[in-house]
Amino acid sequence: MAPTSVTVITATAGKKFVIELESNPTTGYEWQPAFPSDRVRLIRLERPLEPASSGMSEVKLGAGGVDRFVFKALAPGRALISMDLKRAWESTNIEHRVFQVTVRREQDRGRRDGCRE
Repeated sequence: MAPTSVTVITATAGKKFVIELESNPTTGYEWQPAFPSDRVRLIRLERPLEPASSGMSEVKLGAGGVDRFVFKALAPGRALISMDLKRAWESTNIEHRVFQVTVRREQDRGRRDGCRE
């Protein structure tokens, strides 16, 4: 497996931020997050799937999509969010991503170090 790169995110305490990852849940592979609950909280996971054809409610099997993890930054400091792409019944992942989140206080929003929210 290739070395893991780290994506840097700056967020403001009390505000939401989003991590989007390409996915293909119809194959059984899903992103599974791990993070410290004292700094960030997962509010919801949005997993829109491509319909089989226009006007149908069935899902097109094998179609890729994007997982949108919506988090809320809770307290100032740093947090690492690890994401593993794997099947729930398997112990090994096929991809691993790491996000370093720096949570700033509301009054520190104007002072940036080049990172985007």
